[in-house]
Amino acid sequence: MTIAGEIVGFAYWYEGLTTWWDLNPATPPDVPLGKLLFVSVQWRNTGSVSCQGHMDLTIIKPDGVKVTPTATINQDLTVSPGPTYGVQFAGVTLDVSGTYKAKAVLSMEAVAAPPPSPTTLADLILAAYAIGQATVVWGGVTFDVNSIVLSAQYAGMSVADWLRTYGYT
Repeated sequence: MTIAGEIVGFAYWYEGLTTWWDLNPATPPDVPLGKLLFVSVQWRNTGSVSCQGHMDLTIIKPDGVKVTPTATINQDLTVSPGPTYGVQFAGVTLDVSGTYKAKAVLSMEAVAAPPPSPTTLADLILAAYAIGQATVVWGGVTFDVNSIVLSAQYAGMSVADWLRTYGYT
């Protein structure tokens, strides 16, 4: 059992941009002073077991002041080995002229196996998602775990409500 991970990149966004941009440390962006800058740190589970990943981010302003923004999306996410995930952080106001620096630290821990014998399809899907299992079989039908969980999240619904809405329960 190997617990390992890596930070694979940074992305940023501020008001006025139409999309998130990958951050290239060799050519840092010229962000207007006074803007609220949002940062996303991408990481990958390179180990052999599903793990919960936690990302800490510190922004160091040109005057040396350190800011630790709060993670707003995908913090403490449990993931299987392989895919890349981004942890998005609350915005930091760029209020000092000069070069800003960022330091990200990834910590991980293995997750326990899900409880045995889920009693509903929603329970089975959520248990599989927690350990990074790609598919589940229920009533002879194979379900894509990530697609269902992400579709439910996108719709702002619980997995159980999403399954009911689409007639799977």
